Amino acid sequence: MRWQSWLVLVLLLCGGSWIIYKGLGARLPQADLRFGNMSEPQTLDPASMTGSPEGRIARALFDGLTLPNLNDLTRPLPGSAMSWKVSPDGKVYTFYIRENARWSNGAPVTADHFLFSWRRLLSPSIGSQYAELLWSVSNAQAFNQQLFGIATKTLSLRQSPSNKAAIVSKVSKGVILIRRDLGQKQIQSKTVTLLQNVDGKPVKGAVLSAGMLVDVLHKVEIGAAVWYRVRHRAKGEAVEGWLRSDSLFQRSKKIKAKKVEWWEVSLMKQKKVKGWVKRTSLGALDYTFPAKSKSKRLAAWKLVGMRALKVTKPLPKGYSVKALGRSLVFEVTLENPTAYFDQLASFYSLSPVYPPLVKRYPRSWVLPRHFVGNGPFKMTHWMINELVRVEKNPYYWNAKNMKLGSIHFMAVSERDTQLSMYLSRDLDIVTSVPLPSIDKLLKRKDFFSRLYLATYFYRFNVNVPPLNNKYVRQALAYAVNRESITKHILRAGQIPAFRLVPPGIQGYPLKGAPGPKFNPKKARALLRKAGYQSGAAIPPISLLYNTDQQHKQVAEALQTMWQKHLGIRVHLVNKEWKTYLDAVTQRNYQMARAGWIADYTDPNTFLSMFITGGGHNRTGWSNVRYDRYIKLAENERDPVKRMAHFRHAEKILMDELPIMPLYFYNYQNLIHPSIKGHVNNPLNIFDYRRLARVLNGK
Repeated sequence: MRWQSWLVLVLLLCGGSWIIYKGLGARLPQADLRFGNMSEPQTLDPASMTGSPEGRIARALFDGLTLPNLNDLTRPLPGSAMSWKVSPDGKVYTFYIRENARWSNGAPVTADHFLFSWRRLLSPSIGSQYAELLWSVSNAQAFNQQLFGIATKTLSLRQSPSNKAAIVSKVSKGVILIRRDLGQKQIQSKTVTLLQNVDGKPVKGAVLSAGMLVDVLHKVEIGAAVWYRVRHRAKGEAVEGWLRSDSLFQRSKKIKAKKVEWWEVSLMKQKKVKGWVKRTSLGALDYTFPAKSKSKRLAAWKLVGMRALKVTKPLPKGYSVKALGRSLVFEVTLENPTAYFDQLASFYSLSPVYPPLVKRYPRSWVLPRHFVGNGPFKMTHWMINELVRVEKNPYYWNAKNMKLGSIHFMAVSERDTQLSMYLSRDLDIVTSVPLPSIDKLLKRKDFFSRLYLATYFYRFNVNVPPLNNKYVRQALAYAVNRESITKHILRAGQIPAFRLVPPGIQGYPLKGAPGPKFNPKKARALLRKAGYQSGAAIPPISLLYNTDQQHKQVAEALQTMWQKHLGIRVHLVNKEWKTYLDAVTQRNYQMARAGWIADYTDPNTFLSMFITGGGHNRTGWSNVRYDRYIKLAENERDPVKRMAHFRHAEKILMDELPIMPLYFYNYQNLIHPSIKGHVNNPLNIFDYRRLARVLNGK
């Protein structure tokens, strides 16, 4: 064998994917549209993706029940569902799947596929950060957080595992809510002071002594610590607060006696009826989706308010006789009316996946050799760190009206490179441009800078010093001159942000921004209040950002401000998109750059991120009052009162400052004049079904 052949073999073994992809890329035909998509996508699984680079590709590969209406985002368009209806109380949505909806392999799309996919999104084994989007569905949060199981025979609930005589209630073939490690516990430490939140002030008069019993209401893991929200009743009064798990122990040692596990439970529909049962008396906890229980016991996921139904007579409008008996009706029951639920149904995380494929290839189904989607395009190539190629799906229900035959989503992280490729006609659409070129680009007719429902902010890890001190976080926020950043660095009309929720959401009050404004004197006073006479007493703080010229320039500006006004040294840490996401998700940071684009046009898309235990919180912050206002807003049907609840929540967020808003985005698109059909919109969504390349006026 010649030495060249040996070299090729070695390279194939060591880095074959690179050679295969590069060689394949050289032979790919030119695409009808070349989209500058910034980073290499982390994943193309709708249940796992979280970023814009992934989301842009997902909208080409998948169709949700509804689709975004770029002319009016509050009124979504029919997608895989040709129509839907809402019950008078606003709690039941019935979606009618198109009779001609098809997967890219020609198989029909059914309601069962949406049922499978939404349950998969909620499954704890998937660990989706977007699972909370479906918490408004009946019992979905309980399923996602593994809070219930099933009883299929008559049970006797006892007051305690050791008291056989004291029967609370008898349950016959019903649903059981498992409280797990919640319920009644006993103080272990000599004295414990309840806190308003995990890093907040003590609750007045809430000092508990060893031996006192408390009711555990909620549990949250923050870093290595487990915190409980508890209630203690004494002399007819009740006090609530937070304490660490090491201040508690189980009341009865017989909870696991003689290898028998006892669980405190309550009836799902009668939560006031509580008692103890043997674990062996409960049905299987079917949380590992899509595995099914082999027994005849009812699976836990069947309690979630979602059903796939067959088409029956009389035929719903839009169906032919051939639809009879097919699973085309998807019914969703909500805990409370959710005004934006039809908008949620268009978000890419709620897109369906093809069950036979996902079951057979649980991890590799997203690769081109296996991929099946139900969107306007199908994936044909994925070249790592280069491009994702998609081609028109001939089975798509609206394929005849599509103009584009193929798209290349190009992974080009450098803004200068993107602009250069655009000017040399190697890219048709660019959504991130270099800052030094802004002044010239603003004069171009093919450059579009518009208000974006998106906020640029920094996260603080509130579990690590010195950022576990609220006053340090406040000092950092007051030492930042946001106007200087938007005017001298960004220069494209961005607005300084003193709150999280951006302007442009109908009905949300904007007056009286609650967040800290530039005030170096106050910043230094807050630092002293935190116990530091100067920033020099604080060890260097690390600031994490993902690779991008603009992120770097903003971080360097803040680094200078904090050194100048507070004497705090900040060390900048740059990571590529995937490793950056992993670090933030694992809370392996002190400060981290972040941005959030609205998933739908409602304050909830921003504020619900920071509820206790939320998948996108990633700060370790928890505040019971904040959680309560978000819950009140969720249950409120009066729009004025609902917005007031959100406003109260945002004020708490801007006082506690687990995050520091910096500015509201403007999207900045370069779109070549030959690309027609795009509609500018506050979410900067591209509808590839409507785009077309028009040359020479044709």
